[in-house]
Amino acid sequence: MSSEIFLERVEQPRGDLYDGFAFSATPYEKEAELWYMHHSDGGITEILHTKASEPCSKYTLLLVPGFITILDSWEVFLQGVKSYFDIFYWESREKGTFHPPQGKLRRELFSVNRFKTDLVEVMQSIDIPENRVILAGSSFGGTLIIDVTSEGLVNPHSAILIGANIHFHIPFPGNILSRIVPASLITLFKPLIRWYLRNFEVDRITDETQYQKYVKAVELANFKFIKHTVLNYHQHPQEEILEGIQCPTIVVGAELDKMHTIDESQFTTGQIPNAELAAFKTNRETHSEPFVKYFMQRFCS
Repeated sequence: MSSEIFLERVEQPRGDLYDGFAFSATPYEKEAELWYMHHSDGGITEILHTKASEPCSKYTLLLVPGFITILDSWEVFLQGVKSYFDIFYWESREKGTFHPPQGKLRRELFSVNRFKTDLVEVMQSIDIPENRVILAGSSFGGTLIIDVTSEGLVNPHSAILIGANIHFHIPFPGNILSRIVPASLITLFKPLIRWYLRNFEVDRITDETQYQKYVKAVELANFKFIKHTVLNYHQHPQEEILEGIQCPTIVVGAELDKMHTIDESQFTTGQIPNAELAAFKTNRETHSEPFVKYFMQRFCS
């Protein structure tokens, strides 16, 4: 039975996401409006919304962050563009901010089709004409955007794929642990996951900031949500569907990013009919001042 689809403005702060941790909300989290997105299956995802004080174009930004990404990763970018664009920052259901429907937490709540439906429902509910939406996503957020745009489920003015993986990818320990270890026990392996990130996935010499953000994301993650999502997405290649994307697309890559390689970004660009590559040096640059400058030059009219 389907539930009603609607957006609900929430008056109180973000809730108990940071309870029990030394972490705190970012400045953008504190100033943005918190909205609950009520989905057709009864689940609720969270959206942070700000309105431009000095709009520079007719476009609205809908940003879909990556797999269990925390807002810290996007704070610099959001602060850099918030005065000029209306922003909807949507956190998909694998994140710790998801409110599952009542009843047993089932694997199908995190299926590929469910994530696609969620994004379509968000696009419909923000009530902005599709041709005025810039739909941007990083990593797993890009995966969701590839799915919905390649099937023609949404048709935004532009799509931006930032470090998008056409093969679902999370650090090796997390992938294995999600398959063989009960979710309630995975938290015991957090030191192993941090060790793997430090030694194999992130170049700490050039990108210590990114490493610290990944660590915080792991600490705040809900491993029950993650386990179901990994099991549903671990075999979800996207090479064959890229050519179905019809909207203008910008693929953003970073030369030193080990988790989202520049080779994959170049391949993705070559497969999408109306795509171009924007290359940066590090993953951090794709989320901070260099990307702010690129975005403003591209979309401020």
